[in-house]
Amino acid sequence: MAKAVLLASESDAVSLIMEVKDRYRLDFLYIEAVETGEAEHAFRKAAEAGADIIIAYGLQTERAAKAANLPVIDISLTGQDVAMLADRAIAGLAGAPSAPQVALIVYDCMLSVSMQAGPALGAGVRIYRLDGYSGAMPAVEQALRDGCGVIIGGRAVCDCAEQLRLPSMRAFAGREGIENALLKAELLSRSIDLEKRNEAENTAYLNGIFHGVIEVNKNGEIRRINERAANLLGYRDRGVIGRPLLESFPHLGKSVLDAVLHEGQQVLSLIIKLKDRDVVTNIEPIALEKEIIGAVVTIQEGRKIHEIAEELRKELYAHGFVAAMRFEKLPAGGNPAYAGMIAKAKKASENSAPVLIFGEEGTELLAVAQCIHNAGSRSSCGFVEVDCNAWEPDYLDEMLFGVKRRIAGEYYDRSLIDKAEDGTLFLNGVEALSAELQYKICKLVRGTLHLNGENRQMPANVRVIAGAATDLRALKDDGRIGSDFFYTFSVQTLEIPPLRRRSEDIEGLADYFLGYYGGMYSKPVRLTKDALGFMKAYDWPGNIRQLDNFCHRLVLQTTRRSVDEAFVRSQLAEMEPCSRPEAPCPPQQAKDAEAQRLIEALKRNGGSRSLTAKELGISTTTLWRRMMKHGITRENCGG
Repeated sequence: MAKAVLLASESDAVSLIMEVKDRYRLDFLYIEAVETGEAEHAFRKAAEAGADIIIAYGLQTERAAKAANLPVIDISLTGQDVAMLADRAIAGLAGAPSAPQVALIVYDCMLSVSMQAGPALGAGVRIYRLDGYSGAMPAVEQALRDGCGVIIGGRAVCDCAEQLRLPSMRAFAGREGIENALLKAELLSRSIDLEKRNEAENTAYLNGIFHGVIEVNKNGEIRRINERAANLLGYRDRGVIGRPLLESFPHLGKSVLDAVLHEGQQVLSLIIKLKDRDVVTNIEPIALEKEIIGAVVTIQEGRKIHEIAEELRKELYAHGFVAAMRFEKLPAGGNPAYAGMIAKAKKASENSAPVLIFGEEGTELLAVAQCIHNAGSRSSCGFVEVDCNAWEPDYLDEMLFGVKRRIAGEYYDRSLIDKAEDGTLFLNGVEALSAELQYKICKLVRGTLHLNGENRQMPANVRVIAGAATDLRALKDDGRIGSDFFYTFSVQTLEIPPLRRRSEDIEGLADYFLGYYGGMYSKPVRLTKDALGFMKAYDWPGNIRQLDNFCHRLVLQTTRRSVDEAFVRSQLAEMEPCSRPEAPCPPQQAKDAEAQRLIEALKRNGGSRSLTAKELGISTTTLWRRMMKHGITRENCGG
């Protein structure tokens, strides 16, 4: 129960208080009479004793309330109290020929609200209001001139009346004023008890949470803090309450806190340095009737972040949602255009804005996307790759944004974007996206996820990297790519030059691939000077993917450590027609030859794309693209 202290101005008042106090649900630490001049000291003493409420006379409250930061209930004079005082004063004038007029000389703070509103009380009592301690004598003199025969007031007023030989009586609240004050104190006590109970429950709840939790007021001052947050900030007691949050948490930044407290912005997953560790901080504004009155700050300490990150990484590895390539593992190249692209890619890894990487089929789109992911702040989270050309639009929509189907009486939903939360989604072949999917991806880039089957949008934190076989400008012009999608991914664009424009890189790439596969099979292989010259002159229509697989073929097929030009020519001729750079096929002849080869292979496999792709040693996506390129359908092939 809330603790109360009652400070009276007269011993008579104390006696009256003792008579009525037990009628009210109040827990008094003590009740004592205090002179007005000692009120400030008495208030401090009450606060130190653990009081929750102070009950005191109006003038004491006026002069000393600031000494204790506690709620104060005034004991004020009511109309009934004044009438009783006047009757007693007149009764004390034995032998008076008629009832004299009574002057009540007090400060406004000594009167109840109803008394302050009225200028007089009945015909026999006049009220004189004091303004400052020195105004007592002028007020008494005025009352004398007005014909008042008895004075009621405080000690100073009674002293002045005595000097003028006027009868006087000390003013103090009677039963009505005291009971009004005790009733107010009881109601306040119940409110304080409820607040204490809520505070105790909230404290127990907050201390049971693993994360640090801090509540600040609209000025950014700490109002509440749990043990975890206090330990993180280095506090061992409640001395932090009332102090500015930025004083203990300077790396949070004034601009960040102001954006929450003044603009109502949310702050999510902000990584901040706190002493010797990184912490993840979230800040949620507290709004009351559209006004920001404070904020709740949650802090997750670094040690736990690393544990969670390790668990998450294990799960992602199990599902294959990880990026293998890093910038330092890329084969070295001397081509200026390629080197410039890598420099831009490294710059892109320093932020989470969307990226468009475009280049011909077979260039290093996936590898560069993985490097950007691994070099950035999202490297500990998932890297999800989706080939948009490999799936029908409806199924691709379900893969990315989930599907709800009733299974065994329950709804089951799945979404690859969930696996990319806080990580990276790499969409290769975005030129194949439908208009609806382009719209959904743009919403995702802006932080909003709309799952299929849901009527609500959810926040999402996914970085999106788009891959395309060509610059999207031409596709925007012919309407295949919407303007919103185009401009969303025009923030950061990287063009990977084709291998035919990077002949100076062939030697380094070939050495890298031959070394990799040679180590895999314990079969070291090197190229002769003539063989290397031939490979530099070849245009590599399949780009890096073709060179990779060709080097794999060389290691498997050669019986010698040194591979010469003749062997390179023979192996390349088996993989691709018209492979001699000194005698290139006419473009139309090469095109017709490839189309015929595809048609014959499809016929042999009954029109099956998967069997045909397996026979030709290419992916079904590559087969489909080449079929589209030459206008080949299953009907052409008997499928």
